[in-house]
Amino acid sequence: MHAQAAELNRVRQLIRKEILADGLLGEMLAHCFERSGKLLRPWFAILSARSIKGTASGLIPTATALELIHVASLVHDDIMDKSTLRRGLPTVHTRFGASEALLLGDWLLARAFELMQQVEREEMRTLFARLTRELCEGQLLELECSRSGSINLSRYYRLIELKTASMFEAACRLGALANLDSTSREVEALSGFGLKFGLFFQIADDLMDLVSTEEESGKDCGLDISNQVRTMPVLKGLELEGSRKPLSRLLESQNASRIQSELPEILQRIGAIEATWMEARTQVRSALTEIEDLKLPELLACFENVARAIGQKAGIPQVLEKF
Repeated sequence: MHAQAAELNRVRQLIRKEILADGLLGEMLAHCFERSGKLLRPWFAILSARSIKGTASGLIPTATALELIHVASLVHDDIMDKSTLRRGLPTVHTRFGASEALLLGDWLLARAFELMQQVEREEMRTLFARLTRELCEGQLLELECSRSGSINLSRYYRLIELKTASMFEAACRLGALANLDSTSREVEALSGFGLKFGLFFQIADDLMDLVSTEEESGKDCGLDISNQVRTMPVLKGLELEGSRKPLSRLLESQNASRIQSELPEILQRIGAIEATWMEARTQVRSALTEIEDLKLPELLACFENVARAIGQKAGIPQVLEKF
């Protein structure tokens, strides 16, 4: 674990080096990285590489590139979602303007691709390009669904696979590929693990949008409803509401303040919150199943700690204990 912590610190150092710039760009970068995130995606890449025996190559630039593309996606998402808070600070577009934020996100993407040029394995560079495409497709699908109002659970899962889970899948796959001695079985198992963890992560985030305050989450709450994005709790609610249709009537009112106020209680009353807990637990169990045959105790312990922390923050009881 000490070795992985040291490598994560190297990622932090490389990020600080990569974001040095003058003028407005430097000012925006300093603001964007003033409060560092949890570096979950680089952490999963490092853990995937180090949990299996062998020698890693290109791991640090890859892990750093993952964090840069993640931050770029947040900058772009905040513009489209009209978010005003990120990590407890004004979003980049709120502070500097939408055009400036758009260019900053593009710059971070370009910087990430420059870093990936240091990686010798072509398969890893190709995977990183595919990840970028999938993130864009996920955001476009969310826009399409919010504008048309047409989304079901199958389409929802496709959306969050592209927009969120693809990043964790890529992190684990890139980490496994960075290990020069990894087997195809290990690469596929770790990729599947990352995908299922990413699905769990997004379902938990959907719940946090309902139950957290801005002070707790560091970002705007209730934006999914404001932007007419139907997330897992709402979709489950529409399945469970019964003939009286209290949720449908509330959503059809298009009264944003009323929806914001009444939605959590209705979802709780009709069983949608508990149904969403069950979906989250299913993804946790699926993630564990992907790697159970690999016998990777260090990765397993880290995953359990992270899953419990996320579950607690999202109000999901017994996220692991039942399995």
